Amino acid sequence: MEDSLKKQFAMRISQANNVQMILVSYEIIDTYLRDAKNFNAGTGDYVINIDKAKRCIEEMMNNLHYEYDIARDLKQLYLYMKKRLRQAICEKDTDAIDEVRGMIKNLHDSYESVADSDESEPVMKNTQSVVAGMTYGKNQILEESTQDISNRGYRI
Repeated sequence: MEDSLKKQFAMRISQANNVQMILVSYEIIDTYLRDAKNFNAGTGDYVINIDKAKRCIEEMMNNLHYEYDIARDLKQLYLYMKKRLRQAICEKDTDAIDEVRGMIKNLHDSYESVADSDESEPVMKNTQSVVAGMTYGKNQILEESTQDISNRGYRI
């Protein structure tokens, strides 16, 4: 994953509410799987990217709320995705990557359809505010600007 994309994801995570966090997680998984497809099956970079996607899926599983019935269904889906990604590594099955990417896209689209109705606060507190739009810096035009807040971190 490119550094610029990592920075974009980090910025979005710092401002994300519950549903937006899930959307970003799905986008990160898809990025790792897309990157894996750019390498020959079985090579080190291919395996590394699939492993990173699997770890993201595991994190999604660890954060399920089992008081809701859908969590059990999502867990089964995530387990199936991990199984297919293991096959992608062991059997060098790139079709498995495409299958998982399709499932991730469907989940992403489903969450995206309800994202506007989630009015929860950002998950991370005490982060810099990001203002989108054109701003000007010394000798350059910036795409976004951050605003410092006086209380970042812990109070002792």
